[in-house]
Amino acid sequence: MSAPKAGAGPRHRILCIEDDPRLRRLLAEELEEAGYDVQVADSAPAGLVAFFAHAPALVLCDVRMPGISGFDLIERLRLLDGQLFGAAFIFLTALADRDNHLRGRRLGADDYITKPVDYEILFEIVRVRLGGRTPGPPRPALDPAVAARLQAWLGDGPEPPPDMIDGLRGRFARQADAAGACDFSGSLDALPLGVMIVDAGGVVHYANETAAGLLDCPRATMIGKRTAPRLIDFVRRHMVMADGGVGVSAERVILHREGMPVIAIARTAKGFGEAAAGRVTVLLPGIPGAFPAMSDILHKLFDLTLAERLLATEIGAGANLAEVAQTRGVTLATVRSQLKSVFGKMGVTRQSDLVRALLTLQFATGLSELRTTQ
Repeated sequence: MSAPKAGAGPRHRILCIEDDPRLRRLLAEELEEAGYDVQVADSAPAGLVAFFAHAPALVLCDVRMPGISGFDLIERLRLLDGQLFGAAFIFLTALADRDNHLRGRRLGADDYITKPVDYEILFEIVRVRLGGRTPGPPRPALDPAVAARLQAWLGDGPEPPPDMIDGLRGRFARQADAAGACDFSGSLDALPLGVMIVDAGGVVHYANETAAGLLDCPRATMIGKRTAPRLIDFVRRHMVMADGGVGVSAERVILHREGMPVIAIARTAKGFGEAAAGRVTVLLPGIPGAFPAMSDILHKLFDLTLAERLLATEIGAGANLAEVAQTRGVTLATVRSQLKSVFGKMGVTRQSDLVRALLTLQFATGLSELRTTQ
């Protein structure tokens, strides 16, 4: 089943690395029919050369291939550039088990598609990953000597010299320059967390699709408008608290839904230009009680008890200690004692450090939508 064709003009480049010739051909045909410029490779070495030759915006890569696997390939690419030169990387695999899924995520993969391929799911993932990006012009031919050096390095040869790596990075940078500006909005739209950038006056300067959905408000009508008074107060307090430039705090704030948990993770001042000064990045984990849970991870990594795990995730969702005590029907002293135990086991000393640790675990493990396991 093919997606609707894209309009005329420059097309997003996709690289498909797959050793099965039939599947490789089908993927190329379906994606080309959908309006993408598709390049193919039948192995990891050929895929490495094609990656730098065409500077794709997105890579579909098989995991199990003869010789060098997809895991090996992404690991090598990350040695050259930790951000994979800005390309989205999606694994194609028949390995649906959790360990392989986590391994791919930890190596930097953005998504997984399980074989046999469901093309409707494929098209939707590709659409989301490429959202907000502008296709760049074709790349000049890759120097054959550079291609040979890359393939030798993949086979445990010497690492490419820094000037060669800079040249390879430039192939992607020039593509971004040609597009006018590097647009991160497509990546933020793919997050299960709502993301907003708000100034001290409560005016929204950016909101991703998830934030718009959580607030039940079309994104186009949010930008440039003021938010709820309590969120304005929250942002102002956070600006004072994060005077050093970065900080984390959380509480429940009345937005469009009563008790919406809100986390301010960073003050956007340094490094973002004058236009971003005085603004705060605000995260909306979701409706009350739906903060992405970390129960299993917290138990396995830090040996937290069930009560301690629930307390940690409630703090992460913006609840204060008095609210937790009232909800559970216990004394404030009991909750404080449990929190002290959580701090000791997780190696943190403040609630803001606990929130930061939960967010780090959430993104690092790729378990953004895992529900609490009790």
